[in-house]
Amino acid sequence: MRGLIKKFFVTKPEDPFLTLMAVAREEETIRERLLTILDQRPLERQQTLERWIIELEAQETPEYFRKAVGFLLNDATAQRAFEVLQQR
Repeated sequence: MRGLIKKFFVTKPEDPFLTLMAVAREEETIRERLLTILDQRPLERQQTLERWIIELEAQETPEYFRKAVGFLLNDATAQRAFEVLQQR
């Protein structure tokens, strides 16, 4: 997955969160991972996201990607992202 992330995040996007959503809609692997996470109960989702962010740090993933994932810690943002990603 790291290669996929780098493929889409070569340069710092103006809005990392919107870029993350666009990438997830284009790349099935990322979309499925996010849908699985976003379908969890809030506490579980937050714990899963926090672990993923730690993994991303260890993989030296760009900070703006980690921040984009971090937006999903917010319940309202996570719900909206889930709705968007469910659409085809």
